[in-house]
Amino acid sequence: MKYVVDASIINKVVDEKIDPSELPTDGEFIASHIQIDELNKTKNAGRRAQLLKQFVELDAAIVQTESIVLGSSKFGFAKFDDGLTVQALKSALDARNHGKMNNANDALIGELAIKKGFTLLTADRDLNAVVESHGGQVRYWKVKDLTIPTFLFRLYGTRRWESLRCRPWSQIYLTGSRNHLVPRQSALVGDKKANHVLILAGWR
Repeated sequence: MKYVVDASIINKVVDEKIDPSELPTDGEFIASHIQIDELNKTKNAGRRAQLLKQFVELDAAIVQTESIVLGSSKFGFAKFDDGLTVQALKSALDARNHGKMNNANDALIGELAIKKGFTLLTADRDLNAVVESHGGQVRYWKVKDLTIPTFLFRLYGTRRWESLRCRPWSQIYLTGSRNHLVPRQSALVGDKKANHVLILAGWR
């Protein structure tokens, strides 16, 4: 067996949302320059180093993509092709997610898996659906991305400032929009109780 590793898998492993032990052990990992390029575009240097370290640990064989897409492909790392499959995949991705910027990259990754008969490993819902609908084999990790808000608040009537990163099970009784939160009469934030909470900063 051979498995094409999507960059989303690397990200989720680093985020500890996928345990490396969940990855298949009965075959060889495959990647192209596309995955490496995507990881290298990570702006935070520390995270970029983590991602690349995890990628190296997979010991994936680097192969050419099956087509060339201007703006994504590198000559010498891609094959010349009629481009019909990769364009069909990109169009399907565009229809699902309103034309995300990395759809051309995902289409190249998906095409590689389909044309070579490899199994795609991904945590990307759209890529999973599109590759399967075009006859590809996919192992999909359904991982929830929960945004955990960080609040900076002051207990009413005091000068003490506190910050709290609230877990999804925290009960927060607030009204208002994402960027302008207004407390109600009472609030329970994690294990901290207050009659009034003044919110100065919300999600980040």
